[in-house]
Amino acid sequence: MKKQYILFDFDGVIVNTEPQNAHYLQETLKSFGVYMDHEELKGFIGVNSRENVSWEMYQKRRKEMGNTYENDAICPMPGLQELFQWMKGRNLKAGLVTSTSAKYIITALNRIKMTDYFSVIVCGDMCEKRKPYPDGYLKAIQLLQAEKDEVVAIEDSSTGIHAAIQAGIDVIGYTGSGIKQDTGEATAVFSSFQDIQLFLETAIL
Repeated sequence: MKKQYILFDFDGVIVNTEPQNAHYLQETLKSFGVYMDHEELKGFIGVNSRENVSWEMYQKRRKEMGNTYENDAICPMPGLQELFQWMKGRNLKAGLVTSTSAKYIITALNRIKMTDYFSVIVCGDMCEKRKPYPDGYLKAIQLLQAEKDEVVAIEDSSTGIHAAIQAGIDVIGYTGSGIKQDTGEATAVFSSFQDIQLFLETAIL
């Protein structure tokens, strides 16, 4: 069956937030006397930090320090706008599935003027379990009233890729973000949205 829906992760796919998110996390943990190097920080990408740090203390300190979504300069990843224009011409619908909370995602989408690009937006605090669990993808599929074989996801982390696979959908690994991660489980892997578009045209659609 042809693909009709493309579900995007946000961090590292729509916007290259991950290097700065890692910096905020590193600085916040440092204030508690916890020091992490670059490789250790990779383990936090794509997951919810509340399981690793006292949630109340972390939230208070993180709020004081600011965040990527509200405070930093952000813009869509290179080639993303062109991919959406191509999708519009093919009548393909887009959805967003992220572990990040709605407050930050909606703020960021409004700042880059992309809120209206998505038919559904599912954030981490809208689900019982976040990635690597499939809840977000399953919710998006349900809201779109789509069949699983009509859907493909685009993810940049092993956490997100695993969530998409557990939801029973194909997933493309994207390696064009600032922090390179394990995308080995993905159906196919590309470093640019131009290559993803070509793959969609020739191999999936």
